[in-house]
Amino acid sequence: MNAPRAALAALFAFGLLLAACAPGTRGDPETVRPPLDEARLRPVERTAWEAWLLMEIQRLRSGLYSTQALIDLTLPRGVRWTVVDFSGDDYALIVTSDDEDGDGVRVTPEGVRPAG
Repeated sequence: MNAPRAALAALFAFGLLLAACAPGTRGDPETVRPPLDEARLRPVERTAWEAWLLMEIQRLRSGLYSTQALIDLTLPRGVRWTVVDFSGDDYALIVTSDDEDGDGVRVTPEGVRPAG
């Protein structure tokens, strides 16, 4: 595993650890939680959770969300993210893939869930 992938895997694992320790979640109980086995995630889901983690880290560091956090997000072939709603304290992204049918997944401060 190369260094950037190892760092991203560590970041993802750290995010899962933080989520497991959180006292509760805000928002809708239908929000999808990442599986404990990251190998089971489809590329679009993994990218969506990585985007969510990067956005949360940006908010923790600066107090506001910023799409600048997504500059270093590695996108698998055919996967893309689109901003559909944004303000400094809220956002919504849609992550889609050319290799999958459907509406993709929606990323918000509440987590990741199927779009549409």
